[in-house]
Amino acid sequence: MIVRVWKGWARPGLADRYEAHYRSEVAAHLQGVDGFLGARLLRREADGEVELVSMTYFRDLDAVRAFAGPTYEQAVVEDAARAVLTRFEETVAHFDVAVTIEGAGGGPGSDGG
Repeated sequence: MIVRVWKGWARPGLADRYEAHYRSEVAAHLQGVDGFLGARLLRREADGEVELVSMTYFRDLDAVRAFAGPTYEQAVVEDAARAVLTRFEETVAHFDVAVTIEGAGGGPGSDGG
């Protein structure tokens, strides 16, 4: 399994708009990709900004390419996202998942939070 990690930053008043974009447009795009396994959006306030970390999970690099195209190491940032982000990483990091440890509840976030 591959995890694709990307970061962006928004002003506190606009971070909710990015989250809504992620829940709708990004989710719809990802769910249409063969080999897409799931996604998480992390957020935290730091230094007057909201840092957003997207972690998307794919079966393999072919699935990543199906989502991001042949230049899959470039970030996919739609105009709606660019409008609310103050800055973002232009490239993405890809990791092989080496170890997964799940809790008795079925894993992080299984209770909705």
